[in-house]
Amino acid sequence: MRAFFDRLNDRIALFGFRLGEIGCVDGIHLAHLRWRDDSRECFRSTIEASLGLIRERDPRRYARVKRHVRWIVNRVANTMGAEYRWGIRACSLELQDLREVSQDVHVAFHACLIVHEATHGVLESCGIAYDEKIRIRIERLCVLEQNRFAAKLSRFDPERYPVRLLHSEFDDRYWRWEWTATSVQRRKAFLSRFLADLKAEPDTASTGGPAKPSGVSESAAGHHR
Repeated sequence: MRAFFDRLNDRIALFGFRLGEIGCVDGIHLAHLRWRDDSRECFRSTIEASLGLIRERDPRRYARVKRHVRWIVNRVANTMGAEYRWGIRACSLELQDLREVSQDVHVAFHACLIVHEATHGVLESCGIAYDEKIRIRIERLCVLEQNRFAAKLSRFDPERYPVRLLHSEFDDRYWRWEWTATSVQRRKAFLSRFLADLKAEPDTASTGGPAKPSGVSESAAGHHR
């Protein structure tokens, strides 16, 4: 029965994604499902640039992204702001407002998120389920992989892609609430986030929400599955 409802939810999600599709890059579809349209163009241009950055600087990881990500969707996701759904190869994220950093860092930050989520796809394709026993190890590995990509960018151009901003320290406390919350608590949290996104002013919603006060590296650690 659970598998039936999972498939049903996937079909409903895909229907919504197709209605909100705004672009496609190498077979990876982009969809915008935020209530306001202010962030639509910023999302499209940012993710196109992020995918281009991965393709140019790391073809091996880009091949992995193409294999395991069919949709990248700008929408209100879980409390960490990003998640991966294996059944439909979908990476959902809330475009982050990093106005305090350069556009290069902004694009690279989202490229790192995509690498992280694609790593979830690699693991699930190998039959490694995201269950309670190993989920900490899975997230640690995904953070490690995104940091390897960030380090590669920094070696290429340390001024445009400073590793101190792109590196993410692993801390399982960022995932604890999502792992331990009840379904009712998750629904309430989602509704709160959805309403906050709905009420966001255009000048902040234009790039996905209020700026993160602690910079890129700290916010990056808490924005995955």
